[in-house]
Amino acid sequence: MAEARFDDSRWPTLLVTFPPRMNHEEAVDCLATLHEYRTRKQRWVAIIDWTELKLLPPVQRKMTAEWMKAGREYSARWLVAGIFVCKSAITRGFMTAVYWLYRAPYKLKVVASCAEAFHLAEVLLAQDERSSTLPGP
Repeated sequence: MAEARFDDSRWPTLLVTFPPRMNHEEAVDCLATLHEYRTRKQRWVAIIDWTELKLLPPVQRKMTAEWMKAGREYSARWLVAGIFVCKSAITRGFMTAVYWLYRAPYKLKVVASCAEAFHLAEVLLAQDERSSTLPGP
């Protein structure tokens, strides 16, 4: 298996590139690393590159949903947007429909390429009135 790759060289935009598959330990490590970024107390955008990822196993989907729920307060305050990159138009359409139902406390977008995701991240950060570091809670 392989670990997710984290690239924060364009911070406050973080690119997370997922491998085709991750084992349970790698998925736990990925969420732990994401939590470190989530708790930096800076406004940011997460680009999640799923172009190579196969569907997550049910256990990892549940773990991710629980992680999102547990960190909702941090994400509401600090995350400007989550932008998912998927090559498949069918997958993008499905994810968009899910996000109509799931009301995240930040913007959720699904795009076809990393170039499109980085452009959108720039636009969303520029629109965000709180893009600089805010005082802690």
